[in-house]
Amino acid sequence: MNTRNFKLIFALLTLLFGSVAAFAEIVSPVKWQQSIKLTTDTDGEIIFFFFFDPTWHIYGLQLPEGGPRPTVIDLSHVSGAELVGEISAVPEATKEFDKTFNLDLSWWDGSVTFTQKFKLLPDSKGAAFRGSISYQACSLEDGSCIAPSKETIDLSFLLMQLTDEFYPLLSAHGNTVELQAEENLTVYGDSMKLARVFNNILKNAISYSYPNTPIKVYAGKREQDIFICFINQGKTVPAEKLDAIFEKFFRLDEARSTNTGGAGLGLAIAKEIVTLHGGSISASSENEMTTFSVSLPSY
Repeated sequence: MNTRNFKLIFALLTLLFGSVAAFAEIVSPVKWQQSIKLTTDTDGEIIFFFFFDPTWHIYGLQLPEGGPRPTVIDLSHVSGAELVGEISAVPEATKEFDKTFNLDLSWWDGSVTFTQKFKLLPDSKGAAFRGSISYQACSLEDGSCIAPSKETIDLSFLLMQLTDEFYPLLSAHGNTVELQAEENLTVYGDSMKLARVFNNILKNAISYSYPNTPIKVYAGKREQDIFICFINQGKTVPAEKLDAIFEKFFRLDEARSTNTGGAGLGLAIAKEIVTLHGGSISASSENEMTTFSVSLPSY
């Protein structure tokens, strides 16, 4: 069998609980491993093996609304190969009425193996897979659940996802995003809330940038913090407005309210979230270039 190169990067977007001193994978009642293998010269499998502490379980891939968070394995970035079929699980999930959520639910306890098949593209010398895993876990013994909150986040992947999601809005305005983020850049925090921070900043950058200009996003690690910068080309923001830009209901240009949408809360919310994470956010503007800079603690 020919030698092939493979790269498999996964971020756990929903860890059960975290610690500054240790990754949640080590201390949580749910642990998992990942591997990749070729079954023929052109076919292969990505395997995720989950195992749980006694009485603990994770929920199924498809759940009714109003229930817990389903298990999601997202393979959204694949190069050098194509996915074949859906993700399979062995053993099959247990299906019963769950008194905690008052719903018919499915879950796995003990252990479960998820498998995603793939096929290498013609003339491919290898493949790269990048994605995320999220889940929620509860105890069968007392019905307690550990709510997802702070976790170790693959920041470079989060920013990549964000720019992909904004493609329609960027295209409508003639803008593009130039993302430069260090690989394997992680930050400890609430993934949903931090995604909202970057969403609000990027949306603001699109609203106030000149058409057909790039929006540059940089992310990296310094000695004591993680930095994320968004730079857009547009009208220079006066100093007096920069001082108020993170206040609630503030708008840079009231005359453009209908076009830009919102009520002037986006940047105020971003500041509150960043502050709760022990970080800081600032804005500067000169020579028709506006920069929003976010700093988050590096643990």
